[in-house]
Amino acid sequence: MGRRGWEAAERLLDTAEAEARFAFAGGRAEARSLSRACVAGEAVEVSRGYYARASYFEALPQRARAMHLIRAMARKHPEWAFASFSAALVHGLQVTNRLTGIVHLAMGARENRSIRDARIKCHLIRDDSYELVSGIRVTPLRATVLDCLCRANFPQGLAIADSALHWNLIDEDDLRRYVEHAGYRRRGIRMARKVLRWADGRSENGGESMARAIMIDLGFVPPDLQVEICDPMNPTRSWPWISIGCCLTAGWLSASWTARANTCKVLRMMRRPRSPS
Repeated sequence: MGRRGWEAAERLLDTAEAEARFAFAGGRAEARSLSRACVAGEAVEVSRGYYARASYFEALPQRARAMHLIRAMARKHPEWAFASFSAALVHGLQVTNRLTGIVHLAMGARENRSIRDARIKCHLIRDDSYELVSGIRVTPLRATVLDCLCRANFPQGLAIADSALHWNLIDEDDLRRYVEHAGYRRRGIRMARKVLRWADGRSENGGESMARAIMIDLGFVPPDLQVEICDPMNPTRSWPWISIGCCLTAGWLSASWTARANTCKVLRMMRRPRSPS
C-alpha cells in the first residue's frame, strides 16, 4: 500500500479511535485504503464496511466492541434506531457478552428490513417513539427492557432488569404496569413476568444477578443481598457481603459446559429438601 493510501487509512482509524467507534469509508478511495490496510494486517474489518486497527481491536473487551460498532453505525446512519439488546447497551444496562454479537435495529412497517449484513437483525417496531441517548437513537427504556425480557433467558433477563432498578433508571412499579399492559399476549411475556417477580435492584452487577437466577432455578432459597457481616476479630468493623451468588459467579461464567453441568449436580444435591406435598 502506498504512503498516501496508508496515511488516509491511518487518519480514519485515528479519528474513529478518538470517538470510541470503528472507522468507515466516506467514498471509494477511502474504502480502498481501509481494505488495503486489512490486507497488510494493519487493520481488521470487524463488520461489513467497518474497520479497526488490529492492535486496538484486540485490546477491546466484548462489550466495548459492541458499543464501538453501534456508535459507528449511528454515525454513518443517523436515521437508524437501535432496539432490543443493542438499545439496552446504549441505555447502560447489564447485557451479557453472548447477546452483544448482533446489532438490533428498530424498523417501521414501511421501512426496508432486508439489510445484507449477518451481524444486523431488524425488528418491526410499531411504536415509532425513540429517545436520543448519547447521540444515538434508541427505543425508550421501558420498551427496551420489555423487549429484552421477552427475548432473553432467565439469568440474562434478570441481569438486565436488576441493573435498570439498581441505577434507578426506571421505577419498579411503573415497569411492572408497563409490562402487563404492553406485553399482553406477547411472545415471551411469561419469562418477562418471571424475571420481574425476582428482580432486585440491590444486585450490584450482572454476574451476581445471573448467579442468583441459576440458584433460583435450582430450587435454592433466594439469597439476601448486600448483607453486612461483622468482623469476629473486630466487632466495630463490618464487611459488605454480597451473597453466595458472588462466590459462584466467576467460576460459573468462565467454566466449560462440562464443569457447569457438574456444578449443577452438586448444587442439586445441596439444595433444601422440599416439604412433602
